[in-house]
Amino acid sequence: MNLHGLFAISWASRLFIQAAGKQSLKQPPAQYLYDAASATSTVQHGGCTVTSWDELYMDSDGMSGPPWVSFVNCSAGASYVTSGVATHGDFQVWVHYGQISLDGSVRSRMGESFWIASGARVSLNITGSAYVAGARFELDSSAEEAIFTASFMGPKHRHYSLMEAALFQKNSSLQHDPHICNGSSPSMDFVFGSHTLVDPASVVVMNCAPASTPQENFVWSHFHPSGALYMPFSGEICFATTKVRCVGPGTARWTSANLQYYEYFRKINTTSPGADAVRDLARVPREKCQYPNVFAVTNFDGPAAEPGVPNFGDWPVSAHGSLSAVGIGPWGIFPTMTLQATKVIVKSSSVLLDDKLGSDEEEDHSTHSKPPMTMNLV
Repeated sequence: MNLHGLFAISWASRLFIQAAGKQSLKQPPAQYLYDAASATSTVQHGGCTVTSWDELYMDSDGMSGPPWVSFVNCSAGASYVTSGVATHGDFQVWVHYGQISLDGSVRSRMGESFWIASGARVSLNITGSAYVAGARFELDSSAEEAIFTASFMGPKHRHYSLMEAALFQKNSSLQHDPHICNGSSPSMDFVFGSHTLVDPASVVVMNCAPASTPQENFVWSHFHPSGALYMPFSGEICFATTKVRCVGPGTARWTSANLQYYEYFRKINTTSPGADAVRDLARVPREKCQYPNVFAVTNFDGPAAEPGVPNFGDWPVSAHGSLSAVGIGPWGIFPTMTLQATKVIVKSSSVLLDDKLGSDEEEDHSTHSKPPMTMNLV
C-alpha cells in the first residue's frame, strides 16, 4: 500500500467525539474568552510574563472544550527559554512579534509558528511575544523522549513559514479569503495543509476590509464544525450572540462547534510593522490594505477542505428568528453534536516495564522501581 493509501485510511479513521463535554468533568461553555479575568496563572520568568489559562474541561485538540493557552510576553532584551519533552501532548507556538527559535530554526514573521508532537524533546527560545495553544505548555527537562517508531506516520515537529505559503511550497498556499465581506474584500489567507494528517493544518488570515463596523467588515453567521481558537495579532475580532465579545492581541477566543454566531472586525488605527510585513508578503498594495487585521485560526483546513471550514448552511433550531446583538445575522446553539477531527488524533502509551501478562497474579504495581515506557500512537 502506498503512503497516499495509508493517509487515506488514517483520514477515514479520524476520531469522532461527542461535543456535550467530558462527562466526568465540568461541562465547557459554548465559547471561552482568554482574557485577564479568566486567566488562571501569571508567572514571571526573568523579563518575560507567561499568562496561562487552565480549566478542568479543556481539550488539547480544541474540540470538546477549549485548548490550553499561554501567552508569553517578553520585555526588550529578555528571552523565555525552555527545553524538555512535551509530556502533556502536542502544541503549537505562534509569533506575535519578535521571534521564536525551535532547536535553532527561527521564525520571525507575525503569524508564523512551530508545532511540536506529543512526546518530542525540543528547545524553545521566545523573544517578543507568542501564543502557545494545544496541550498544557510545560516541557519536562527530566523526562525521556517518547519512542517514535516507523509506524508513526508524522513528524516530531513542523515549521510553518509565511514565505512558503506565498511561494506555494510544501502543501501551503496564499489564497483570496472567500468569507470576509462575502469575498468582496482583498483579504488573503496563508493556508498550510497538513503534510501527514498528524501535523495540523493551519491558517493565518489577513483582513484588508477598510471599515470597523458589523455592516462593512464581517463574516456572516457560521459555526466551526471542529471547534476553533482565534488568536488576534493585530486589530480586534468581535463575536455577536446575545451580546458582543471582542478580543485583541494578548487575548484569544475559543468557540465550540455547537455555537453559531456573527463575526465582525475592528481595525487598528496605527501602523503595525508586523502586520504591514504580512501584507507586503501577500503582495497586496498598501492603498488596498491599510492597517490590516492579522489573526490565526485553529482546526481550519482552508477554503476548500472539509471538515475544517466554517459551516454557513446548517442552522440550529434556536437560530430561526434570533438575531445577534448587532441586529444582523442569526445566532444559536446546537445542544449536542458529533464532531470529526481535522487531523489524526495522537495518543501517548505508557506501560510498566514488566514481563508478567494477564491479571491472575495479585501484585502491587506501586512497588515497581522501573519507570514506564512511552511511545506515540496514531
